[in-house]
Amino acid sequence: MTSTDNVLDFKKGDAIISNGKVFIITKVKEKENMEGVKEPYIFYKPFFENNVNKSMTCSLPISSFIKTNKRKPITTEKLKELIDILTQKVKKTEKVTIIQANEILKTNNPLKIAGLAKELWSIKNDQEGKLSHTDNNILKKSLELLSQEFAFVKNLNKESALEHIKSKLNKD
Repeated sequence: MTSTDNVLDFKKGDAIISNGKVFIITKVKEKENMEGVKEPYIFYKPFFENNVNKSMTCSLPISSFIKTNKRKPITTEKLKELIDILTQKVKKTEKVTIIQANEILKTNNPLKIAGLAKELWSIKNDQEGKLSHTDNNILKKSLELLSQEFAFVKNLNKESALEHIKSKLNKD
């Protein structure tokens, strides 16, 4: 078994994470790809539905999954690591640039995103709640990305997850 076998083992009801959003697999079905070859596809929809996305369904050939930035949700052990990052004191280093921050957000890596959130939260506290408009937007985006997966793994609603994350960020 290769390291990618487990990653590509999907069934109905499994979750995947794409850009910090949680999706649930609704079916796995063989379908012809663009070359006319039958291959397994995963069909998925948002886990946290709202009026905008409640009728949305996506599909992706399993063979393309590795090429995308999608992944399975973090484990409870990784979630503990994430919480540790949120509660650690930030080492004073050179502030991350906007370009670097946006690259971190694109990684779909919750541990890196947690580090970014912690850094910006620390700066916000050091500056008595004042961040630049751009830094504030990046902080909001990082918290949004973390809260969905946190909520899914801990079986919470998004709002409770966000409050839990913020409470951890305040522990310096």
